[in-house]
Amino acid sequence: MLLVPRWVLLSSGFAPLLLIAGWVIAAALEGSAYDPVTQTISVLAAYGASGSWVMTGAFIALGVCHLLTAWGLRAAAAAGRAALA
Repeated sequence: MLLVPRWVLLSSGFAPLLLIAGWVIAAALEGSAYDPVTQTISVLAAYGASGSWVMTGAFIALGVCHLLTAWGLRAAAAAGRAALA
């Protein structure tokens, strides 16, 4: 019996991919003004950043993936699902 639906595995798998893709694209749009060694990825979503719309979209997509994963993990304890959500 499958305890976790396949779409939950997809949503949890796409979460880091979407975040990394948003990070790479937004950093490329920002150019040399962004230094990944000294700055966080939140800087890429800041007001005035060249690729802020890309990073903001990636953060929203990441949140949706986490919510979908938490919703679909019915086999997990409620406290763990709430922490993920």
